[in-house]
Amino acid sequence: NNRLEREGGETSSFMVSLMWNTKEDLDLMIKCPNGKSVNYENRELAMNQCGDLDIDANVARNRSAITAEPIENINLSSMQGSYEIAVKSQENGNSSPVGTQFQVVVLNSGKTEKFDGEIKPGETKVFRFENRVE
Repeated sequence: NNRLEREGGETSSFMVSLMWNTKEDLDLMIKCPNGKSVNYENRELAMNQCGDLDIDANVARNRSAITAEPIENINLSSMQGSYEIAVKSQENGNSSPVGTQFQVVVLNSGKTEKFDGEIKPGETKVFRFENRVE
């Protein structure tokens, strides 16, 4: 919550956040049950019909904003079915060859689900979760 607040991120009842503790550039991407995706290239719900990426941390082109306590955040559109979360490590001058620990937190109508992982430069890690709309 502190990181989200610090970066001016939006909260919602259905959101996914990615956190890590290095200056590396990790990217959060989500594929929704409708087959549409939200990521750093396609970040607005109006265009992707999936969600809004409101925080994109440690982007190499914005060196002054690089932090050792980054967060990325996506507020999702709620739909029935399987969501796929991808975490990708962008290889650059801040990359660590030994790997970076990260955590993905899914907040869905008051319920929290966490995924922990470690990623090396150029790798992508994938997680899935089900959303049951009542």
